[in-house]
Amino acid sequence: MVSQFEQAPEILKNEVKEFLRDRKTAKLLGIEVIEFTPYKDKSIKETRYTAYIEDISFVATLTFDECSKPEWSSEKVEINKMFLSNVDFFFKNSSLFKRLEIKE
Repeated sequence: MVSQFEQAPEILKNEVKEFLRDRKTAKLLGIEVIEFTPYKDKSIKETRYTAYIEDISFVATLTFDECSKPEWSSEKVEINKMFLSNVDFFFKNSSLFKRLEIKE
């Protein structure tokens, strides 16, 4: 997944570099690229680039959407962070994760 970094738009690469530079212990896990056609006109394609980053006490995603109609592309990178204690809360309490539990 990290190999996708070079294919990502410059705006996302720059945000990832800045994020990692500001947080010396952070690590880029990879960049996921998803293409989809969310509009009635299926000739319009959207590509979502999501960088996954982990640090000592939190995880983060940096996301940028690019559209085949440039005027519909994102104007900035969206950054979402969650502390690991919050992630743990979801694992323990979410019905979505309960279905994934391994039964011993």
